[in-house]
Amino acid sequence: MGVLFPVLFNAYIGAQQTPKVLVDAGLVFGYSKNRLFLKVVLPASLPYLMAGFRIGVTLGMILVVVAEFFGSANGLGQKIAVTAQLFQTPQMYAWVVYTSLIALVVVWVTDWIERRVLRWS
Repeated sequence: MGVLFPVLFNAYIGAQQTPKVLVDAGLVFGYSKNRLFLKVVLPASLPYLMAGFRIGVTLGMILVVVAEFFGSANGLGQKIAVTAQLFQTPQMYAWVVYTSLIALVVVWVTDWIERRVLRWS
């Protein structure tokens, strides 16, 4: 739920930032509202959507780990919390590094998706 709002907000701003001249050109060519959205507004707002997606992925990773701190019997956040409570500092840092590596891989995948979707930029 926490990831939804940054993505939706960026999508809304991206759609608003579509140049009016492009929308007018689509209307001159007789595009329907659906086709205008798919062919003009969506491509123009893709950079904003991808920025929201990047923020959402990062925020999602943080929220999942924090939620596991408090409300999970298993999971990376719970492993970190339990090892910290038991003063098992090396194991705790191992779980933190492991979680960070997973987050890094997720961010790299997001970068790869962004490069594929936004080839022109």
